[in-house]
Amino acid sequence: MWVDGDQLLGDPAPAIWRTTKDGLIRDYVAPVKLDLDGTLWVAILVNPTLLVIVLPRLGLRLLAGYPLLSLQGMIGSDYVVQRGSSVVATNWIDLKSITNLTANPFQFLDTTGSAEPMRFDRAVTR
Repeated sequence: MWVDGDQLLGDPAPAIWRTTKDGLIRDYVAPVKLDLDGTLWVAILVNPTLLVIVLPRLGLRLLAGYPLLSLQGMIGSDYVVQRGSSVVATNWIDLKSITNLTANPFQFLDTTGSAEPMRFDRAVTR
């Protein structure tokens, strides 16, 4: 499926529809588009307002031996960058809270992470 020159995921894209007891559509969530750079766009339809959100992406590279984290997300959104000991960790540690994202990408140096032989980082929407 194509919209405004962009190819959408699938035809139709896999979606989740939720309805009320009387059969009215309450909300709808569907992946819409995957950009070449890996950005996943998601459409959410709620009573009948359409919201399009970009899931946060986190990049990491070393700068002077320290992890330099690069967060890409929606301008104006709130995020928390966390570190864990494994992908399935239940005890994620908050590294940085970002309120009202103003730069994309938002970069920061984690000066506490230089001695770690392995780490897992994630960005979550708040």
